[in-house]
Amino acid sequence: MGKTGSMRNTQQRGIAIGPILAVVAILAVLASAIAAGSGAFNGDTSAVKAKAQATAILEYAEEVKFAVDRVLGKGCTDTEISFENPIVSGYTNPNSPSDKSCHVFDVNGGGIVWKNPPDNISEYGEYFYSGAHGFVGTSSPVGGPNPTQELALLLPDIPRNICEEINKLLSDGTSIINIGNVFGFVEQSKFNGTYRYGYTILNNLPFSICLKTNLTHYDPVANPRVETGEYHFYKVLIAH
Repeated sequence: MGKTGSMRNTQQRGIAIGPILAVVAILAVLASAIAAGSGAFNGDTSAVKAKAQATAILEYAEEVKFAVDRVLGKGCTDTEISFENPIVSGYTNPNSPSDKSCHVFDVNGGGIVWKNPPDNISEYGEYFYSGAHGFVGTSSPVGGPNPTQELALLLPDIPRNICEEINKLLSDGTSIINIGNVFGFVEQSKFNGTYRYGYTILNNLPFSICLKTNLTHYDPVANPRVETGEYHFYKVLIAH
């Protein structure tokens, strides 16, 4: 009886352990699936975030373009346009009317507010408005009354994946134009009503795209650095 009882107990334990092992195996499979799903979800979240940030940049650039067109429609000349604002200094335009009807960032002018790009997108930290870069048509390094530089919005120093998402939204492609010219964002090239010799003189580029430059100059006083392999977005506001 003792031996038989012992065998019965062993069999019962075996029978009890079997379902437990099965449950453990199922839980392990579920854990693996959740872990794999979590990784995929995180990856998708990153891609979705990049697209959302690229969309925000393009939407604001279009908002600025609309505001520039609005002041032009009021009779402002391009040299009267002012990007003066209460956030970032350096954009005072002495040619602009005192009633601020040609101010992009004023209710009497373009009617929009200054915005910075999405957080942590640009190492530069702000949109840049310049009349010192040539993009479309056939440009030459000539300023003054007959400029070939464009009035443009620029966003320097953005990540490559954001650059690619911008180009996807603009042209359904990820190709990034690679240029070797000097690309400048110095204080002296902020638009103040005059066009000047450009830090970037290119030819026959799109009106808006993200590109890569092999040489970027920043403000030699406030931000004295020169970098290579930087990605920059621009949108032409007025072409010449």
